[in-house]
Amino acid sequence: MAGWDYVADVVVIGFGAAGAAAAITAAEAGVKVIVLEKSGTGGGNTVMSAAFICPDNREEAFRYIMELKRIEKGVVTEDEAKIIAAFVDEAVENVKWIMRLGGEVESGPILPGYPRQPVGASFPDIIGAESMKRYRVSGEEPRGGASLFKLLAENVKKLGVSVFFNTAAKELIATEGPEVIGVLAERDGRELRIKARRAVVLACGGYEYDEELKLQSFYGHPYPAIGAVTNTGDGVRMAIKLGSALWHMGCAAGYPGFKPPETPHAFPIRMWLPSFIYVDKYSNRFMNETSIEAHLSWLPFTYFDPVKLEYPRMPCFVIFDETNREAGPLCPHRAVYGEWSLDNTVEIEKGWIVQAPNVKELAKKIGLDSERLVATVEKYNSYCMKGFDEDFGRSGQDLMPIMKPPYYTIKLWPCILNTQGGPKRNEKAQVIHISGKPIKRLYSAGELGSLWGLIYQSAGNIAECLAFGRIAGRNAAAEEIME
Repeated sequence: MAGWDYVADVVVIGFGAAGAAAAITAAEAGVKVIVLEKSGTGGGNTVMSAAFICPDNREEAFRYIMELKRIEKGVVTEDEAKIIAAFVDEAVENVKWIMRLGGEVESGPILPGYPRQPVGASFPDIIGAESMKRYRVSGEEPRGGASLFKLLAENVKKLGVSVFFNTAAKELIATEGPEVIGVLAERDGRELRIKARRAVVLACGGYEYDEELKLQSFYGHPYPAIGAVTNTGDGVRMAIKLGSALWHMGCAAGYPGFKPPETPHAFPIRMWLPSFIYVDKYSNRFMNETSIEAHLSWLPFTYFDPVKLEYPRMPCFVIFDETNREAGPLCPHRAVYGEWSLDNTVEIEKGWIVQAPNVKELAKKIGLDSERLVATVEKYNSYCMKGFDEDFGRSGQDLMPIMKPPYYTIKLWPCILNTQGGPKRNEKAQVIHISGKPIKRLYSAGELGSLWGLIYQSAGNIAECLAFGRIAGRNAAAEEIME
């Protein structure tokens, strides 16, 4: 034990849902667990989430996710099929596991506004979609991720797991092979060497706030973040140093959002009513604004024009009228992202929301072609009168004219809630080396190297945090002790 500041059987890096699930499972197996959390409270993206999925039918859930993967990539590899099977096998136990920990669940709500977020499957026409059920942990407000993390943290404490807050993992300590034997961390400016006699579990989130990793992974710039500010790619860099294979880099869940210069994070922007359109820098509409799945709504903004050699929708602009301004706060997650006024007037005063008495003046204020923007809005309004959007297929209740002055706009960017990429893992939650073999005694869980790629099922990350957190904790605890 010489040379080590602390010794545990399993060291978990990150204290969100994935890290907590791993810690609980390993501790229940009877081994000593230390959790390292670089923030003062933990929670990460978990406390910013709304729900988690528990498929109620293993076979149908497997078919559904396999089909999403096939649509996304054209082919599903054997490795991917194995990890999907492991996920659904474990995820069907999520509700029972939460209840065993003393929690209660309720059906996930339909979030108001546009784009819509359904209770069940994000893609209801895909085979097996009926197996997707969304739940959230009930309790004191805010329900969902905050209530879930509170429950998990209580169980971690009950099991006697040591959680080192304000302690940032810097490097994995490994011998030849490589074989992980511990973690080099930092707390209050002092380096700590923490031995892991059995294994280390990486559960420290993604790289939403690491500009270098985003520049390497995503085309275009910038991609402001709307997730937890602690997600700075620590786990990706630690795994790369040991030769980890990577997957799903450049994949994310996100929304259109506004990034003011005075905040580290962006604000997700959601319209309450359908009286709005998106336009590019040429004042042209480019999509059906109301039908896209919420977590994929950032993707159309990333289009690259190979003729003009530019990203004409980075940024783009949402055009709306007084009816939407009055309907509610355009950043609906006020408790998570900081204060956003209930009636949006503070943001108008700050200049975050641009206001004008008519569409022509609005265009002039933001540097768009005024005649073209007026024509675009008038064309959309004519479709509302007809009852059908001939350009992009909006119809019925999803059509509402932009007619009540004053008029407004917000500059929007594709904003990342959480990345999906990172170290590739297998069905046992082992991190995979570029050689194709597992890195000895190294596991991962959560959005760090998530099984989800470009096509994301709503609430799938929290479901994965719980499922693969338990898989990682179980297998890490079962490793033989290394003295």
